[in-house]
Order: sequence, then C-alpha cells, then structure tokens
Amino acid sequence: MPSVRLEHRLSKTKAALLRRRRLGQNVRRLRAERAMSKSELAARLGVSLGQVYHIELGESSPSMEVYAKLVEIFGGELPLAQFFANWLLK
Repeated sequence: MPSVRLEHRLSKTKAALLRRRRLGQNVRRLRAERAMSKSELAARLGVSLGQVYHIELGESSPSMEVYAKLVEIFGGELPLAQFFANWLLK
C-alpha cells in the first residue's frame, strides 16, 4: 500500500500531466483555427517541429520564452496562469 506522501506525489504528477495535455490541446486548437501547420508554428516560435509535436501532445511544457511567443502568436488567447500552473508544478 503506497504511503500518503507517495500518493500525494503521484496525484501532483497526474495533475501536472493533465495541465500539460490541456495546454497542448489549446495550442493545437488555436493553431488549427488559424490554418497554421506545425512546421509554420515551429518556425515562428524558433523551435523544432518535434518540440511543437511534444507540446501539443502534452509530453513537454514550453519554456517561458516559447510560451510568451505562443501568447503573442495567438493574440493572448492562452492564459498566462495556465503556463505558470504547468511551469511551477512540474
């Protein structure tokens, strides 16, 4: 039987994963609404196509710099609080 500490750590990990997935879904949706390819988004962000792919799948979180560029590209439709929830609770 897992300890309370382990259960808490696992629940934080699961919550962080869900936040990353939600962010990725938002990025994918906003990109699709603008008929923008992953390659075009990667070029505008200055990152690899693979990084965009992993962000959209929720497998990784963008850096502060990349998130700021996402907010700029998508006209502020990505809430800054969502990024900080991901970044602070990794």
